[in-house]
Amino acid sequence: MKISKLTALVFVLAAVLYSPKVDAQNVPNILEIGRESRSRLVRVNPLAEAYYNRGNALRESGDIKGEIEFYNKALRINPNYVEAYFNRGNALRKLGDMKRAIEDYNQALRINPNYAEAYDNRGAIRVQSEDMKGGIEDYNQALRINPNYAEAYLNRGATRAQLEDMKGGIEDFNEALRINPKYAEAYLNRGNALRKSGDTKEAIEDYNQALRINPNYAEAYYNRGAIRVQ
Repeated sequence: MKISKLTALVFVLAAVLYSPKVDAQNVPNILEIGRESRSRLVRVNPLAEAYYNRGNALRESGDIKGEIEFYNKALRINPNYVEAYFNRGNALRKLGDMKRAIEDYNQALRINPNYAEAYDNRGAIRVQSEDMKGGIEDYNQALRINPNYAEAYLNRGATRAQLEDMKGGIEDFNEALRINPKYAEAYLNRGNALRKSGDTKEAIEDYNQALRINPNYAEAYYNRGAIRVQ
């Protein structure tokens, strides 16, 4: 039996008008959070997740203010969306708003105390604000949660070297390179620490290795050149 276009349209309209309504705020979804915190799951509203994903897309395009706007929308719907706090904190950090960035990392850690990246990023802001002790404490906590967190070793090592603890800094850079043997920044930082320790030969070897991994690493060329001139 053929159905006319008008009859088909009536069926479609009836389906739309009389289908049961779904309250988006009460429909849960499961979203994994944190590269280093995969074991913890948070129930995320689908609409909040859509806003969050839109924020991530804007981050990739470089629209930091737009990114923050969509994370705000996600958090209005779901105030416990830990990744939205973390990513908004990262965006605020890029804008130079360190105070609000730390507030977002704090909130992320209240929701998920095992969020290693939040400790690491908060530690970086503390060091930048010359709170070296607080920064190292955050890096320590990140490494207690994830002992294979190469970036946290790098950051703690750089802070130790800044405090003239070259031995401790080199130990941390060694750990970062054990985890990631192609970590050019770790070679650069270890080279800097070796240079300050007077071991210029080993320092040059580290700069060479950094340049093998990243031939466009300007700072490694500069530091190697400084030793050669010296």
